[in-house]
Amino acid sequence: MEQSYLTSNGVQVYSYRNSKIGSFAISLFLRSGLIYESEETSGFSHFFEHCVFRNINAVMGGKMYETLDRCGLDFNALTHTNYIELTIGGAVSHFDDAARIIALALSPIVFGKTVLDAEKRRIKSEIRENGSSSIERFSDKTVFSGSSIENKTILGKVTNIDRFSLKMLKKETESILTKENMFFYVGGNFSDASLSEFYSLIENQRVYSGQKRENKVTFPEDFGKRDCAVAVKNAQSTEVCITFDVSATDCTLQELLCLWDTLFLGESCPMYRELSEDLGLIYSYSDTMYIFDGFAGVSVIYEVRGDKLMQSLETVFDMFESAKTESEKRLPLILPFFTDDGDILLDDAGKIVSDFGYYNHILSCGYRNTEDMKNAFRAVRGERLNELARKVFKPDNLVVAIKGNKKKIDMEAIRRTAACRIGK
Repeated sequence: MEQSYLTSNGVQVYSYRNSKIGSFAISLFLRSGLIYESEETSGFSHFFEHCVFRNINAVMGGKMYETLDRCGLDFNALTHTNYIELTIGGAVSHFDDAARIIALALSPIVFGKTVLDAEKRRIKSEIRENGSSSIERFSDKTVFSGSSIENKTILGKVTNIDRFSLKMLKKETESILTKENMFFYVGGNFSDASLSEFYSLIENQRVYSGQKRENKVTFPEDFGKRDCAVAVKNAQSTEVCITFDVSATDCTLQELLCLWDTLFLGESCPMYRELSEDLGLIYSYSDTMYIFDGFAGVSVIYEVRGDKLMQSLETVFDMFESAKTESEKRLPLILPFFTDDGDILLDDAGKIVSDFGYYNHILSCGYRNTEDMKNAFRAVRGERLNELARKVFKPDNLVVAIKGNKKKIDMEAIRRTAACRIGK
């Protein structure tokens, strides 16, 4: 059962214990991300995430990395669209060491300009290697056009990074480390004494007050009226990103997850079986989902030979069309991943803190335990998935972004194909 505790300085700590495993994980969640940034400060949350590590190391006199290695601890972080998650974990015997380290994430900034400049150089290298050239970034320009996150990225722009100063970092830290917008999640194996000591460590840190942030983004200007928007960018290889708009009023989170996974999860899913195994058009693909209060979106990305682009799109569009009648039949093939496998979460301390922290306290699912989570998925009905597929998988919700040989890509042919195959 998930437990909760409010420290004397107002920080919420959630915990989910499994004393039968030999590991633990502690995550710090911060409601920060590009949905809370201006275009000029886009990338600051990611920048802050990096600086937290630098600052902890400075507070520890430069000994953080040696301590992590000596204790066999893994300490990493991710900045998402709407939150930051820092996670440290390892063997139960080093819980107290890890707790002391991650509690220092709340410390005031103490490092100087030399350290700041070094980190800025690292982030600019990351932008250069992974930034604006990605198919996801190119697709987002169309998907989020006219919304409050238009022209923003998690990594930000080099010009933004150049402007970030120590003064700005210290000021913005006070708006990020607020008790209303942070919480810790502890999972795996730990003792009552160690958990109590962790509460004390948090209580010794200064936290700020602020207004609670909401997971809201203004709707894209063409949301639900895309008429199969097609965007093409010139590139040597051919990559495709297909995105559908989803209205939050159309479904529950569990229904949306199940609908999407009937197409993309498991060894027998249509995407893998038809495009990879049967036709050999692709080897792998990635799928993702963004969820905000009011609306969501689902995307799939794959790379294909340029001369096989239209064949791949025809196959994928047919796959989405089949979901309007076949999702009910496919549901039993993916439900075990959420029901039968639900308690496997308890064997993975890192996954339990990440999943329950996100779904329960960013998206407010309200699961008390894994049984609640499993029951929420057991309640999903196949006929509802067929109905949802008919609402979602249609040209009005569709954005197709392609990187490839622009001279050989017929955008009108793609629109006609979409209208013919999923416009029924």
